[in-house]
Amino acid sequence: MPRAKFNNKPFFSIVVGNKGNDPWLRPHWRVLCYHEVLGEYTDNFRRQLLAFLQMGFAFVSLEEGLRVISADELKRPIMTVTFDDGDRTIYQNVLPVLDELDIKAFLYVTADFIRKSILYRKDTPLPVMNWAQLRQWLQQGHGIGSHTLTHAPLHVCSRERIVQECTISKKILEENCEVPIRHFSYPWGRHTKQTYELIKHGGLYDSAATIHRGKMYCGQDSYRLRRDLCDPRVSVESVIRIMRLADKWYWLRHFRRKPRGYWERHPEERWEALTNYETPSEGV
Repeated sequence: MPRAKFNNKPFFSIVVGNKGNDPWLRPHWRVLCYHEVLGEYTDNFRRQLLAFLQMGFAFVSLEEGLRVISADELKRPIMTVTFDDGDRTIYQNVLPVLDELDIKAFLYVTADFIRKSILYRKDTPLPVMNWAQLRQWLQQGHGIGSHTLTHAPLHVCSRERIVQECTISKKILEENCEVPIRHFSYPWGRHTKQTYELIKHGGLYDSAATIHRGKMYCGQDSYRLRRDLCDPRVSVESVIRIMRLADKWYWLRHFRRKPRGYWERHPEERWEALTNYETPSEGV
């Protein structure tokens, strides 16, 4: 497959060269978002992280990134690696790479996936990490947050359901992992004003992550953290090209016509039937 080019030069040489004019070398914070990393793509995942190191990014934990932007101490480009759901490949394939590169990552866990030992939000269910593996993830210096109880589409849920998804997931994770759960990510990165207000003022979490792409600076709203969705299957050049294009043109998403989406066609009741959702009165 031919390498991407820009002005007849290899794209990656454009990315890592001309450092004096590269906006990515100015102080800012970026957060990457991954999901599963299958075994055959582990080396490519490693290459993606190494490329960002070579470009001058310093990898920091989620908590350190939040501290830096809140304390107005952003002095260099920094980056954080996050994962959503709790797929077992994170433990099997990702953890050794993170330890090799001395990168501390953050995993947003859907509690019911762990409780039922299956990632059921996809057409083909996938195995997930168990509680012992999550505790080992923590012991090796990585972080854990909530990704709701059942991965419910909060932007179409009732107020009561949103509160239940956030509170029950936090309780289950804290009881089984024995650590405070202070950070949250919206399922599919989607949220409404109601969801945002409930998370921000509910007193449960200190931050909430989207999958809106882009750079973050001091003063960033910690309940609308930006994350660049990354695919470990594609080349380094493609990942960087998409991120750079998004930096320039991502704001145009506000003007695109939004078709009637999947969750508007599939009401909340169908999701509850799929997940065999338990109400608080039935226990956790």
